[in-house]
Amino acid sequence: MMAGFVSSYRILCWIVLFTALWLSMMVMSDSAAASPLAIKRTLNTGEPTGKFSLTPSRYEGNVIPGQPLIVPIQLYNGLDADVQVDIEPVEIGASEVPTSLIQVVDSNAFSATSWISVPSPNLDIARNETVAFDLLIKPPLNIPPGTNFAGLQFSVTPKGSSQTGSKLAFRFSGLMQLFLTAPGTPKRSLKVHATSVSDSLVLGGVRYVTYEVTFANAGNVNEHVNGSVTITSMFGNTVTTIPIKRMIILRGSKRTVRVTWTKPPMFGRFSARVTAHSDAAQVRKDLPTVTILPPWWWLVIIATTLIAPIAYAVYRRRSWRRYLDETWDDAWLEEDWDSQPGE
Repeated sequence: MMAGFVSSYRILCWIVLFTALWLSMMVMSDSAAASPLAIKRTLNTGEPTGKFSLTPSRYEGNVIPGQPLIVPIQLYNGLDADVQVDIEPVEIGASEVPTSLIQVVDSNAFSATSWISVPSPNLDIARNETVAFDLLIKPPLNIPPGTNFAGLQFSVTPKGSSQTGSKLAFRFSGLMQLFLTAPGTPKRSLKVHATSVSDSLVLGGVRYVTYEVTFANAGNVNEHVNGSVTITSMFGNTVTTIPIKRMIILRGSKRTVRVTWTKPPMFGRFSARVTAHSDAAQVRKDLPTVTILPPWWWLVIIATTLIAPIAYAVYRRRSWRRYLDETWDDAWLEEDWDSQPGE
């Protein structure tokens, strides 16, 4: 009886020990995830590149409610001066310019700016130095499914008052975009909202045609879109296919892409269609028809080519008829003269 009690006691002790170890490991992992790594500095060899770079300039990823996420960031000062970098979390949203993606806004219904924190709002970076640190993202527990937006604005200015000349002239401002998608069933609704063309009637002297395609994303996640515009002649054959580079269309926004057809034929009537591929669907839309007329000097050449033979034929016919008429008149006069009395 006593032996069984001792055995049960040992098993219970082992269970308590393993539970304590597991809890301690979980706490350590959470604390490690919640504590970003220290700022790391590296002085590079060789000459500076003359540019200030931010890596990455855009981050897209999934987040889990309540679980911290770390995003490594690297800043390189390739300028010929020591600089001070001010880092500020900002709200970002769809740009008011339809051909652009993002801009800084006052507020956003899909904001994730409050989720992010940086180790320091200010950094001093020496000439030709690289600074690396971790951006900490703490998504709350009650996140609805979909993509949320956050931004980090970097302002770079020369450090110290001893900088003179051209070193005081520069000021760099960069914006890191963060698109964080919470789990759940995504709602996807991408369509071609509108299409247009710069000119439906083009003279041959204008050597390009510009189409505009506006996409609308009514879903709750960002869409990545690429595709092409196919142009066909009035006879149905494909004249050219113009690719549309991969781009992002933010949730709840519209974005316009311009496609330019360079060096079209000198004349003809052409139709076009846009075909776009998103993350989960394909959309198509016909574009306005374009009629291209040849330049005025082509019209003059064509008119001259067509009219000149006709005019020459008419001229020759009239000349020959006049010749025949004049010959007949001379013969009549001669015959009439010979028939005069007294001869």
